Formats: sequence, C-alpha cells, structure tokens
Amino acid sequence: MIALCLVLAKLQRELTHIQKEYYLYYEIQKLMGRFSMNTTFMVIGFMIYQILKRSKENSILIAKNLHRKKVILKKNLIKRISSRM
Repeated sequence: MIALCLVLAKLQRELTHIQKEYYLYYEIQKLMGRFSMNTTFMVIGFMIYQILKRSKENSILIAKNLHRKKVILKKNLIKRISSRM
C-alpha cells in the first residue's frame, strides 16, 4: 500500500513536470502563431509517450530497489542465523 502511494506521488510529480513542458510548448507555438489541431494531437501524443516512458523507467527502478532490499534482508537473516549457531 505504501509502495503504491509512493508510485502515485511520483507519477503526480511527473505529470506536473509534463504539464509545465506542454504549457511552455503551447506558449512558444502561440507566439509563433501556428497552433493547430494537428499540433495539439502531436503534443498530446508526445505527453502520453513521456508518461509511458517515465512510468516504465520508474517501474524498473522500483523493481531494482525491491530486489536490492530483498537481497539485503536475506543477507541480514543469514547473518542473524549464523551468529546464533
């Protein structure tokens, strides 16, 4: 449950970052005077791609961290058992 909350918080931060990128892109296009529907769909597609890419990277990092913690817990358990014998 805690891990899910952490993932959701991280995703929210990423979405905020992507929204800022989109807003900047929109302002640039507005200044240039050529903001069309095709550009809008292209930007939305880019945003979706960024979300998927970052969520994939995050899930890989989370899996690595969980594996690392599992290995550390196993080592600690082995140390504890061997010290008792």
